[in-house]
Parts: sequence; C-alpha cells; structure tokens
Amino acid sequence: MGSLDKAMSILKHLGDPPYEFSLSELASFVDIGKSGAFKILKTLQAHNFVIQDFLTKKYHLSPIMIRLGNVYGRLKGIEE
Repeated sequence: MGSLDKAMSILKHLGDPPYEFSLSELASFVDIGKSGAFKILKTLQAHNFVIQDFLTKKYHLSPIMIRLGNVYGRLKGIEE
C-alpha cells in the first residue's frame, strides 16, 4: 500500500465513529509505524484535511470536508 492509499485510508477512518483518533490508533488501523502515520498526518494537516486537538492530541477531519461535500452536492444537483 502506497502513501497516498494510507492517507486515504486514514481520512476514511476519521469519518467513522468516534470521529477522533490518536496517532497510535490511526497507525494501528493502517498497519504502519507511528512515525509513518505521523508524517502522513502532518501532510494532511498542512493541506487542512485534518486537525489535531491540542488537549487530547487526537486527530479529526477539518471543515474542508464540508466544502468538498458541498462541491459534490452542487455537481450532482443535490444541494439543500
């Protein structure tokens, strides 16, 4: 599995309950080391796809996902 596949798996997993996961949990889910998961998460953060909670240190999806969903909705004519 390539890095992009791993990043996409992390993003999909963050869309599942409880919607917020630690570095260790995400690394385990993708079956990679914590350093590899950290690099992917830092890249996703740099592009505003994920946010890390400063208190819990857990990661969750960012508001950019709403924007992307809205773009898809407009494209397919399913806007509210």
